[in-house]
Amino acid sequence: MPELSEQALKTELAKGTLRRVYVFCGAESYTRDFYAEKLAQKAVLPGFESFNLKKIDGTEKELSDILQAAEQLPLAGGYNCCVVRDFPLASLHASDAEKLGAYICRVPDTTVLLFCLRDETFPPKAAKDETADQEKKKKRKEMFEQFRKQAAIVRFDRLPDSAILSLLIKGAEKRGSRLSEACARTMVELCGRDLYALLGELEKLCIASDDISEPLIRAVVTKTMEATSFEIIEHLLAGKLDRAIQSLRILLDRKTPSQMILGAMIFPFVDMYRLRTAQKAGRTLRDVMKDFSYSSSFRLEKAQRSMRGLSDEQIRSCLAALGEADAFLKSRGGSDALVLEETLVKLGAVLC
Repeated sequence: MPELSEQALKTELAKGTLRRVYVFCGAESYTRDFYAEKLAQKAVLPGFESFNLKKIDGTEKELSDILQAAEQLPLAGGYNCCVVRDFPLASLHASDAEKLGAYICRVPDTTVLLFCLRDETFPPKAAKDETADQEKKKKRKEMFEQFRKQAAIVRFDRLPDSAILSLLIKGAEKRGSRLSEACARTMVELCGRDLYALLGELEKLCIASDDISEPLIRAVVTKTMEATSFEIIEHLLAGKLDRAIQSLRILLDRKTPSQMILGAMIFPFVDMYRLRTAQKAGRTLRDVMKDFSYSSSFRLEKAQRSMRGLSDEQIRSCLAALGEADAFLKSRGGSDALVLEETLVKLGAVLC
């Protein structure tokens, strides 16, 4: 059975057409969970969810528990719907892989069995230490072949930037608030692209105001570590070393690992270096996105704005200072906080 597109799934659910076995995978957890809920609503008669809907944590249950739940008959009609989350398909023992591969060929007509996986692709990749046993590999491969033949496999990829902005703007409108595209873009820059996080922040903003402004967003939302790290760079570019150190201490107070903070500080300068090199070669921001597999343009657009007025030598010097800090942190030769603060002072001196 070929992979089912999100639009095809939406059409089938609207018509009430249900398959016996589904696999939902992909990087976008919000839409994956949204359609899992829609599928359950279509499968289970209203009022009988406690009997006919089984939500199973695949990290805690054995295969035998899942198969037993799938075999149950629905009460009062409709379907017996089993939603299995995060079941470790890629690490099943040979015997369990063989059992599951055989079972999905004969799932009862009264059952809808859904596997929700965090993996970006299907079949999921096995850990390196799991690939040595040839019998396991053989049985899992056979199992995945049965999934391909019998199951509707739907991959939910990250939404494009335009779709995320539209979702936020429409979400604010439904909540009685106004959110401009520029402010929606600021939300993504500060909160990241995870839809659960974005919609949670949107709820807070809509409660706070019916006309959401950029100052309100910056004051209210919980910023990602990457956004706070980029904020540090922006403070340095503006000559505000004290503000940069304050932002650094916020991350340290959150117990953010120093290597993660430094890595997030390195990325903007790597982005600037790539953009500057691309410009010299007559290439565009879109070319850089494609060449280095960026999933979104937000980071590069921020870097493009930030590097205006910076010389090649300044960008290289900043990368060198950050490289030295990385070596110090990995050597564990002193206080991580002190290394990071000293690095900010060095970057400030280069950028002023």
